[in-house]
Amino acid sequence: VNSTFEEVQASLHKTVGSCPPPCSCRTSVEGERCHRHIKWAKEHGIKKHPDDYFGLTSKSSSEDFQAHLHKDGAGDCTSPCNAIDLDKLMPADLKEGETEEEKDDKAVDHEEVQTNETRAEVEKRMEKDEKREQDDAHKDPQSMKATPAPPVEETCNTASQGTKCYQDVLYGMQTGVHVHPDWYPGLTDKSSFEDFQAILAKNPELDCRAPCACHTAVQGEECYDHVAWVMGTGLSTHPTWYPGLSSRSRSEDVQTRVLEDENTTCQKPCTPPLWATPSLFCFSIFRSQGYELDLVKAQVDRRVGIFSCDEFATLSDAVLPVSGGVTTLQIPPCETVGVSKDGTAANTLIFMQAWNVIKNDGRYANHDWTIKADPDAVLIVPRLRQKLLPHTGKNVFIKNCMKWTGIGWPMMFGSLEAYTKQAMDTYFAGADRCKKDLQWQAWGEDLFMGRCLDMLGASSEFDGTLIGDNVCKGANCGDGVSAVYHPFKSAETWFQCYRQATEQVPT
Repeated sequence: VNSTFEEVQASLHKTVGSCPPPCSCRTSVEGERCHRHIKWAKEHGIKKHPDDYFGLTSKSSSEDFQAHLHKDGAGDCTSPCNAIDLDKLMPADLKEGETEEEKDDKAVDHEEVQTNETRAEVEKRMEKDEKREQDDAHKDPQSMKATPAPPVEETCNTASQGTKCYQDVLYGMQTGVHVHPDWYPGLTDKSSFEDFQAILAKNPELDCRAPCACHTAVQGEECYDHVAWVMGTGLSTHPTWYPGLSSRSRSEDVQTRVLEDENTTCQKPCTPPLWATPSLFCFSIFRSQGYELDLVKAQVDRRVGIFSCDEFATLSDAVLPVSGGVTTLQIPPCETVGVSKDGTAANTLIFMQAWNVIKNDGRYANHDWTIKADPDAVLIVPRLRQKLLPHTGKNVFIKNCMKWTGIGWPMMFGSLEAYTKQAMDTYFAGADRCKKDLQWQAWGEDLFMGRCLDMLGASSEFDGTLIGDNVCKGANCGDGVSAVYHPFKSAETWFQCYRQATEQVPT
């Protein structure tokens, strides 16, 4: 499993006549001059001279940096194995379509990054630039043109792991769409694997065929309801009907199995999306009447807050089309809410029913963490992942407020609730016991969940930096630390806080 793609191909060449020998390659290892050059380029060079590392970022692989150094003849670097060919990934029309103004802008940028160089370094770089110009002047203009497209093949082929096309698609999804969005028109980091492959299939320099047609079921479709039933109920009540599947199976895997049933409306699902580590299933609950619906719509449209988690759900007292294909899951009406003993909403019964909806939906079981966030909570997902990572895989929930000291503190405040999959399984197995044995009627739902999980044997961890909450110790959106800020009840104030926290406005 640790062999390179080229080593596997070389073995196949010896045993399978139709498999050609791979091109020579060697990935540099520690102690070699090339490896030192790669390390310097990743840690320093790309920051000082970003224009010299076209298509790369500090997060690009060592192989991609080695490929770049090999082309430049630097550091005694040979051609590496498994590298991404950025020159081929760039669409031909962009290669040929650079305007003089864009070239001038690049020249200005190039001059600006030289300010910290010594005179010797400047002269060395100027000599290098002159050599490039001389080389370009002797190139055959015909060789600069894009290679004509080969005849279109009739059959489709969705790229599989181990192929060059698969690597190129992953580069586009994980890096390319961020650093070169014009290479992937109309796509975002939430677009499907097949959407990215379809773009690459139009580039004649890449070995990517058109992907096969697919459709992953969405809310409102009969297939979606069938898949949700299997994940929430069928797998536990009729496991023999679904051999090879478990509560951790992806919805796409379940849909593939449902496709075998008679009279199914399901189609072949698309390639499952890539999830970050730890993976997050996030949801919010809101009333169908009031300010919260417009606030949630604004977050959906910009794919921020819970909508930047790996998977998400919205729950309400009615089935509502929110925006962008997002529809609420229904729980009983939310009007009958009293006041808890600490002056907040005594909403435990409503949330008991909401948690049943989450259990029946089943998607929580695919993820490392389940996150409940209030609609007026400004959620910064990358920070949240970092804070939760050390506790992933344990039977744990997070307490997030130490407003007072003494018995009962710290507590978990409901603006953000974080539970591992193991903690959710513990709750679902013992929820009836909590409802029977605890005096929860005057409690808020966050107090109930904390007391319930304590009683059932789950552990808790305290992180006082998880939330910036005016209900706890205050919200400073510019602190650069908290993963959540609360409460911000209008779209204007919500995004103002988001902008302070991230120093950018989502588009």
